[in-house]
Amino acid sequence: MRAAFTARVYRLVVAAALAGCAHPALAPRAADPCDSPAASTVRTDRRAMSFERPAIGVARITAIDIVGVAPALADALRAVLVTKVDDMLDQAPLADDLRRMWALGVISDARIDVALAPHPYLTRSGAADAIVTFTLAPQPVIARVSGADRPELARLRWLAGTLDEPARVARVARAIELAYHRAGQIDAKVAVRRAVAAGGVALCVAAAPGPRVTISSIAFPGRHAVPERVLADSIHGGKQQINHVGGIYDGPALAEDASWMLDPYYERGMIETTIGAPQVARHGNRLAVAIPVHESPVYRIGVVRVVGGLGVPPLALVAGQVFVRSKAYAVPGAIARVTSGAGETQLVYSRIDQEARTVDLVYRTDWREPWDALRSWPAPSR
Repeated sequence: MRAAFTARVYRLVVAAALAGCAHPALAPRAADPCDSPAASTVRTDRRAMSFERPAIGVARITAIDIVGVAPALADALRAVLVTKVDDMLDQAPLADDLRRMWALGVISDARIDVALAPHPYLTRSGAADAIVTFTLAPQPVIARVSGADRPELARLRWLAGTLDEPARVARVARAIELAYHRAGQIDAKVAVRRAVAAGGVALCVAAAPGPRVTISSIAFPGRHAVPERVLADSIHGGKQQINHVGGIYDGPALAEDASWMLDPYYERGMIETTIGAPQVARHGNRLAVAIPVHESPVYRIGVVRVVGGLGVPPLALVAGQVFVRSKAYAVPGAIARVTSGAGETQLVYSRIDQEARTVDLVYRTDWREPWDALRSWPAPSR
């Protein structure tokens, strides 16, 4: 009896594609070959891989045959087999070999048959010779592709003449959908239906690009300290008309721009400000985008210290001033200019005191020889 193994995930993918084709907006043209009654049978799953190991005490494999496919393909598949002639049948990894061949994506059906013959010298012991036969069916070829006349569907047209790999077809269709989305056609759908045809499989492509949806407004609720124009200008993609009024919406790109929107707040001492997830409201083919801003209190400079030697006092940083990130990062360069490159200064420590709303900064200067003797000098604080 053959043991069944059903590729359920594969069935679900095909069923989803068929459901998409059934939608009126995605219906193929009446003249499409996929609508022909003669080609209406749809392949929804692969037949099961099967293998039942015979119950026998001792059997040695004397031959391994691969049938059902072209000789060149059979030779290529033979190369992936781990099982070899003279292996004992009960120890041979036949099931794993079957899975390895299946994973290559070039066969649509497979089974293993084992023919046993009593060993001529060991018949009393029940020993036997085994002939293992892999019976395969080749993966069908995509004979033609219809409904892919638009230039952006060319990648599906190019599949004609190649092996029908449903996962690859689904990936190509999904990539085309995403390309539509990136162009602002966020309702776009691309579905592919299969039908048995002369010479292989016919693919019927149904694409509904939909209208281009653009941004009508961008607001920053919760914003007070920073002008709206400053925040809008910190969003990238202006030249490509992405995430700007009149352009298209790209959620992942806008999420990455959140750090740039925080820069104006870091320059105003509002270092714990956060940018919320964008909220999008659609009205027809227009989008209203709201980017929530949660502004923090203003933080000031606490203790500023330079360790590691003479400790040139940090320039333009004084306790009690509003903390400005760019000024804090400019200190190492300012010290290098004063010391003529005699050492290298880095910001090595910062501490935020939420109660006092202060930021303590500690820099370290590593002096080069012969100025490294300055490490023993105390460093002033400000």
